[in-house]
Amino acid sequence: MTPEEKAAMAATAGKRLAGVLGRELTVQWPTPGDVFDIDDRMEEIARRWCVSPLKLVHATPESDLSGADRAAALSMAIDKAAGGGVSPNPTAMARAYNSAEGLRYRLWRLTRRTHPDLSRAEVDKLVTDENRPDVIDALEELLRALAPN
Repeated sequence: MTPEEKAAMAATAGKRLAGVLGRELTVQWPTPGDVFDIDDRMEEIARRWCVSPLKLVHATPESDLSGADRAAALSMAIDKAAGGGVSPNPTAMARAYNSAEGLRYRLWRLTRRTHPDLSRAEVDKLVTDENRPDVIDALEELLRALAPN
């Protein structure tokens, strides 16, 4: 793809995102710092959906988990908690990236250098539960167009 074709593709994708959001924004390809920060925030969001192993064992009725099995489950849960707890699985991470909260954060992070006046609260108003699927599509299309070769 020529640089001209790439620029045209990015312009088209940018217009699509503007149409979805109701506002033009200049999105930049993420820097290594952006990637690290976004990944960190997405893991934070995904961890909210993880169940504490200790809570799970305690919530399991004695009739379903008793005796030596319950003791072993408690021991494993304590070991898991000591090691930092449960890590989100890939499905939870994908849900975080595409959640309204995750999209809002990603969009803000990818526009903060080109729109330093744009607050997180303003971005929160742009990405709604209703337009979330369209924002996902438009942002991913734009990031594909911006991706280095």
